[in-house]
Amino acid sequence: MDSFKAGPIHFKTIEGEQKEITKKDAIGPESFEIIYGCGMPVLNNDPLGPIKRNYARGNLILRFDIEFPKTLNDEKKAALCAVLDEAMGF
Repeated sequence: MDSFKAGPIHFKTIEGEQKEITKKDAIGPESFEIIYGCGMPVLNNDPLGPIKRNYARGNLILRFDIEFPKTLNDEKKAALCAVLDEAMGF
């Protein structure tokens, strides 16, 4: 599966900043990704910290909620098999 490449995953941080990651591994139920330093601010004793953005940040944990289709018609089954065969190198 070395040739398998997923597209980029776009998301917003809690402050509305656009971010992008690319997963190397397949995403399945209960998958998650940790984005270091992009989570909640860690409070300190500086009252102007939020204004100056002078604070450390925790980690952001992205949890993927994968929904699988209940049914596939023959055309979609063939397309899925073709993609999987390509990903597996067949």
